[in-house]
Amino acid sequence: DGTGAPQSKIAIERLVNHALSDDNKRGRSRFAHDVMLALGRPADAVRYLEASADSANDPNVAIILVRDATLGMIDPRLATDAAKRLRAIELRPEPADSAGREVQRAVIRVMEPWRISQGDTTQSRRSIQRLRAITRDVPESDAIAAELEYSFIEMLLAGAGRSPDHRRIVERLDSLVLLQDVGVGSSSRRVLQTISAAHAWGQLGDAARAQSMIARYGVWTSENLPYLGLQLREQGRIAASAGDKKRAIRAYRHFLRMNAVAEGVTVPQMDSVRKELAMLESPGH
Repeated sequence: DGTGAPQSKIAIERLVNHALSDDNKRGRSRFAHDVMLALGRPADAVRYLEASADSANDPNVAIILVRDATLGMIDPRLATDAAKRLRAIELRPEPADSAGREVQRAVIRVMEPWRISQGDTTQSRRSIQRLRAITRDVPESDAIAAELEYSFIEMLLAGAGRSPDHRRIVERLDSLVLLQDVGVGSSSRRVLQTISAAHAWGQLGDAARAQSMIARYGVWTSENLPYLGLQLREQGRIAASAGDKKRAIRAYRHFLRMNAVAEGVTVPQMDSVRKELAMLESPGH
C-alpha cells in the first residue's frame, strides 16, 4: 500500500552495498533500478541500471533505458545513445542462431514502441513483419507471448493512425493479455502493454475496459514492479474520469505514499495527483 517508502530506499541501498561479489552486485543493482523507479527516484534508478551492466555492450541495459523513456519514467534524452546502439542491432540481417534472433527480437519489440511514442510510424509495419518472421518457429509455450508482441505494435500503430480497425485490434490484444502465461517473460514489458492498452480503451471511449486493463498487475512469481507508480497514477486518473471515486482515491493515496522520498523531478506529477485527490475528497464531490 506504499507504506515504508523511506525504509525501502535505505534497505535497497544496503542490499547493493553488501553484495558478496561483482556478479551479485550487478543483479542487486538491476533490482535497485526497479525499486527506485517505483519510489519516484529516476536518477537513482538510472545510476543503478548502469551499474548492473555485465559489459560495456550489454544490450539489456539499453533496452531497459529505452523502455523507461517510452513510458516517460526518465528523461528521453537519457535513452538517445541507448536507442542508437540498439538501432545498430536492429538493422542487422536476421541472425542464423536462435540466441541472436532472441536478442534482435528483444530489440525490435522495444525500439518500435519507442519510435511510435516519438511520432515515427515509418518503420512500424516492417517491425511487425520482422517479429512475425523471427518468432515463426517458437515453441507452443511461447506462441501467445510472440503474438502479443507484434499485436501490441499493431495496436500502437492503429491508435497513432486512428485506424477504423482500432477497436478490433485493441480487443484482440486485450484477449491475448488475459491468455498469456504471467509466470514467464518480462513483468516490465507486460506493464508497458497494460498501460498502453488502457490508454487505447480510453481513446476509444470505453472507460470500463480501460479500468479493467489498468488494474492488471503482473505480480505472479515476480518481485519487481518498476512501473507500479505510473500504473497507480494512471489507475487513479482513469477511475476518476469514470466516476469511480473510491478506486481513484485508493490509487492516488497509494501513489503518494510510495513517493514519500521521491526526487524533485517528480514534484509536478505529485502536485497534480494531490490536486486531483483533494477534489475527490472534498465534500459534495
